[in-house]
Amino acid sequence: MLNDIDAAVFDMDGVLIDTEPLYQRAEIAAAAELGFEMSVALSERMIGAPHDVGRALLTDAFGANFPVDEFNRLCHAEVEAAFRETLPVKPGVIDLLEALKASGFGRAVATSTASPAAPDRLRAVGLFDYFDTVVTRNDVSRGKPHPDPFLTAAARLGVEPGRCLAFEDSHNGVRSAHAAGMRVIMVPDLLPATPEIRAMCHAVMDSLTAFRLAAFEAAE
Repeated sequence: MLNDIDAAVFDMDGVLIDTEPLYQRAEIAAAAELGFEMSVALSERMIGAPHDVGRALLTDAFGANFPVDEFNRLCHAEVEAAFRETLPVKPGVIDLLEALKASGFGRAVATSTASPAAPDRLRAVGLFDYFDTVVTRNDVSRGKPHPDPFLTAAARLGVEPGRCLAFEDSHNGVRSAHAAGMRVIMVPDLLPATPEIRAMCHAVMDSLTAFRLAAFEAAE
């Protein structure tokens, strides 16, 4: 599984850090505070979506007068409050990063989260120093599902995109990495792998632990 691979590029939320349920609860709570009922289905559609797409989803669902900026402010406050209580690392992350580091693979993060929030969260859970570079939403003109975040990560690593594995949990993230020409490993979090998304993936794995066992221990 690691043949012809020189680097690994990870999404952050939902792959490295178990934040997607926090975002979902925050979105539902923020909408309720404004007098709107957000469905789980709508929240799931917003996973991995850039801000302009998220804004369009909200106004399509609740009308053109929906206070998107206030919703975002409330949601941000809810998320930050939740992060002060817990910021758990996803299972298998440390062991996989240690294995990649020991084997000499380049390592990067390509996230839709902006700076300084993204590097701050990676530092808070002790992951920042495992990576050679962190590409945030501020570093690209177009976010996921466009390929720019993954292309930027590959360029910073000095590795051809086709020689990178990309680890993603969201549909837009898979689309982004696939469009960049990377081999995509999807580790589903809140969203299952649909037939369309599965066709873009090199593999769909239950966890990062499952990937590590298949990629490293099976080769020993």
